Order: sequence, then structure tokens, then C-alpha cells
Amino acid sequence: MPQLPVDGTAAYAGQAGGLYTYEAGSDWGENEGAFVIDEYQGTVTLTADFSDGTLRGCIGCVGDLVT
Repeated sequence: MPQLPVDGTAAYAGQAGGLYTYEAGSDWGENEGAFVIDEYQGTVTLTADFSDGTLRGCIGCVGDLVT
């Protein structure tokens, strides 16, 4: 099993993509209740803080999120 550092940080940025779903709510007029499955692509940014034992990240916070 690999040993992780006990302090410091590590960062990563790269491409991410996948599928998402949603159902239109009552304020969507004639589209109310419509169910959508679509794709997305964007940049993911991740930062691991080994001292805190945390991982933070975001998809689409850098550059455009394409759907």
C-alpha cells in the first residue's frame, strides 16, 4: 500500500467529462417535467492538502464548461 505524505499539497488540472441528468421544474413553462440526459466537458482542478486530510476540486471553474 502506498504511503501518503503527512504535510504539503498536491494539485492537478486536466480534462473531465461525463453525463448529467435533470428534470425541469414548474418555472420552466411548457418544458415543465421534461427529463434531460446530456454530456458535459470541462477542466477539473483538484488540490489535496495532506496536513488537513482534505481534497478540494471543481469541474468547470476554470475555462468553459461545455454541454
